[in-house]
Amino acid sequence: MEEYYKVIEHIYDFSVVTTSFPAIISLLRWRNFDLILKIFAVHTWKGAVISIGALFFYYQGLSNRPFYYIDTCLDIALVSIIASLIVRSRSFYITTFVLSAGFILIMCYDYLHDKTDKLINTQLTSLESIYVIVVTLILLRLVSLRNGTERYKKSLIWLLSALVISNLFSLLVSSLNEVVQAHSNELFRFLWYVSSPLIIILTNFILIFGYLLPPKRFGAS
Repeated sequence: MEEYYKVIEHIYDFSVVTTSFPAIISLLRWRNFDLILKIFAVHTWKGAVISIGALFFYYQGLSNRPFYYIDTCLDIALVSIIASLIVRSRSFYITTFVLSAGFILIMCYDYLHDKTDKLINTQLTSLESIYVIVVTLILLRLVSLRNGTERYKKSLIWLLSALVISNLFSLLVSSLNEVVQAHSNELFRFLWYVSSPLIIILTNFILIFGYLLPPKRFGAS
């Protein structure tokens, strides 16, 4: 049984390494991007560096807890910046800034004061996922309306969709992990190593597709 787990763990490790693929593509396409796509590229680089870094620390027997907090804080900050650039509303900018800044402060406090052995506070990650999902769905709706019938050919649609999928999965995991672990740690371990590689590879494929589309500025027809 343990040999079986080693196999699926290696599959998971490979899926984490694939986060570098869209990061490399976005780097190669950097000169063709407008400001919004460049920030998306930074978001993708962040995901690749933190995911691979956390995996490296894990295999070195070092604590990778800081990676989870840094990733969550950068995620909400970068999504808020992208949202403010797309919506272009002062009130929306202020709202997203206050919410994201407040959340980051809470995350910093939790990191410094949480004395449990958990990698990260799942309640906080759930709130962050809900925030990102809601904001991203608003952006998807707005971008779709502005881009008309060609909306599915736009890079932004695919990149936003990848965000929704990854955060829906994160929300599902953070919502159910304690329930499943209370029933069986082995069951949670199995479900994690089977499902997470599929989601990671799927979202990376969507990101690659989005970055490879001919660049068009937001709102162009």
